[in-house]
Amino acid sequence: MKFKNHPIILLKPILAIMGFLAWLTFSIIEEIVEGDLSLIELWTDLGKYLTRDMIGYILDHKIPSLMFAGMLVVIMLFLLRSFFEWKNSSISLGQNTLFYTRQGLLGKVHREVNFSNIANVNIRSGIIYGILGLSVLTIDIDSSATAKELDYKIYLSKKNVQIFKNWVLDPNKRIEVSSEKNESLAIEIEGPSDKENTLVESDLNEDKKVDLRPKYRGNQQDLATYTFMSKDAIRHFFLDISVFNIVLFVAAIIALITKVLALFAIANLGMIKTFSSKIDALYQFKVKRYPDHIHIEYGLFNLKDFTIPIENISSVACHKSIIARIFGYKCLTLDAIGYGNEVNENRLLSLYMKNDSINTFMERVIPEFTLDEDESDYILKPVSILKYYGPLFTISFLLIFVVIGLPLGKYWTGLIGLPLALVASLYKFLGRKIKLTDKDLIIKKGLFSSQTLIIPINQIDMLTINQNPVYKKLGLYSLTIYKRDPKTGKTVVDTGPYPVGIFDQLIDYYINGEIPSQ
Repeated sequence: MKFKNHPIILLKPILAIMGFLAWLTFSIIEEIVEGDLSLIELWTDLGKYLTRDMIGYILDHKIPSLMFAGMLVVIMLFLLRSFFEWKNSSISLGQNTLFYTRQGLLGKVHREVNFSNIANVNIRSGIIYGILGLSVLTIDIDSSATAKELDYKIYLSKKNVQIFKNWVLDPNKRIEVSSEKNESLAIEIEGPSDKENTLVESDLNEDKKVDLRPKYRGNQQDLATYTFMSKDAIRHFFLDISVFNIVLFVAAIIALITKVLALFAIANLGMIKTFSSKIDALYQFKVKRYPDHIHIEYGLFNLKDFTIPIENISSVACHKSIIARIFGYKCLTLDAIGYGNEVNENRLLSLYMKNDSINTFMERVIPEFTLDEDESDYILKPVSILKYYGPLFTISFLLIFVVIGLPLGKYWTGLIGLPLALVASLYKFLGRKIKLTDKDLIIKKGLFSSQTLIIPINQIDMLTINQNPVYKKLGLYSLTIYKRDPKTGKTVVDTGPYPVGIFDQLIDYYINGEIPSQ
């Protein structure tokens, strides 16, 4: 089964050309209104440009002419690239393999990937695409190498997107195509009743309309569904407000008091943009759990749809901001290749919920991960670590503030570094703790705001043991955990220093393949 890009892909360069012409028109109108250009001069210049004096006119206006020509060349190359991408790019689906072909301006790329190596299938549909009945389908590959490269992306109708997704993710819905006979096949797709069965035809040589209304089989019915309302999105926005937004708000107040309208406008535009993009990524946030995957969708202006296999989730984290902690709320995020790696995408698994509700949510939606925040089970860093961080931060902060005070002749400014060194040392001691179970490594970070990261041991790709001379003298070592990351392919998590022997169970897992029972 072969899918080609929809002609909508040609719309982007056409819009660029229209935007360029609009900019040119408004620039001319602005000059006429301001009196810098008259209609007679405009007509005379156009006359010279369209007659034999064209070369002379260009030579008299070298810089504007070169800029104009350069923009035209870029737009035409963009249009040509989009044309090749539309005409010669495609994705073909075999029984167990996906074949991807992408034609660029200078080269052609062929890739082949097995369905078992597909991390997830993402669907995006904005306002314009929604009106036209189209979606952008993105295939993310479960590989630390390809996560850094371009995703497999194609523009399809909503019906074809659904066909594509079900073919890739559900083996029961794949149409058995015989490449040797090269003939049309008719296959009956099972539905909830005999009346709703649909006949599907697929041909290798011709593009035929496919009437496929996929129905989930009994074992594919959603096991749990959570739909967060608009009020939940607004509450999440305020509970998750960042320092940057607070700075913008304060800047807007200062600008209003001092009557600096430019700063007031910039601050307000920043807040409006942040609010709209955040709400867009939180609106109608819906999570569905199926036996082997999680389905997440959200969006107001830019609708997004993610299908994430459970086996590809590398970690789940529980977050509590300072404000959320005060009011007793927390939310969940997850890490999986391709989830949250584009603009205005987040890694949320849930919006902020009450503490007791989040446990129920996890039991129903993602029971493979257990959130146990009993403080008595966590292992704190040894007190001896203060012998390392205390002198390190004291010397560092003293030197920094002494250097700051030297130009002013204020040598005593170095003393300001002492309380900061104390706070930093205590944070290093108390700000991170761990817990190792028979299947998970749990790392808790933060004091006022906090994050509890749950990493299944079988999702850890690599371990690195770190021990500098000071750690060795104090009987400490730290681990660097490597696991899959949605954006870069690899992410690094540092446990921080702990007594030698703490991680023996985890290290033993990589030597013997299992953790000995305690």
